[in-house]
Amino acid sequence: MHEKSMEEQVNNLQNRLDQFEEDPLRESQAVIQRLQNKVHELQNEISIKRSRYAEAAENVRKLDRRVKEMQFKAAEDRKNHQRIQDMVDQLRQKIRMVRIQSQEADEIADLNLAMYIKAQQQLEDVEDRRNMAENEMARLNAKNFRP
Repeated sequence: MHEKSMEEQVNNLQNRLDQFEEDPLRESQAVIQRLQNKVHELQNEISIKRSRYAEAAENVRKLDRRVKEMQFKAAEDRKNHQRIQDMVDQLRQKIRMVRIQSQEADEIADLNLAMYIKAQQQLEDVEDRRNMAENEMARLNAKNFRP
């Protein structure tokens, strides 16, 4: 019986040894599976982040392009504003010149009107004197030619 008991013990020990060998293998496989799942999750996460990064990079390029367009437009607007301001300044200068010319023309017109009025008055005075002279001549002629 001793031999059988030893055989049983050997079998028991062998079973235990097999179990000890299988348990870590099963645990290792479970750990490997969990790690593979984790790797897969991380790869998916990396893929998502790469996609988001690519999208963000594209948005940055679009925004950069938009900023450059806006800067160009702002520069053009500044140039146009300066051109318009220059035109406004030129027009103001022309308005000043036209006002001065208008004032000078008014002064000349006033002077001409005064000269016209004076000439008209002188003409009336000359006509009055002529009429008086004609009347006087007619009176003298009538006096001299009376029989």
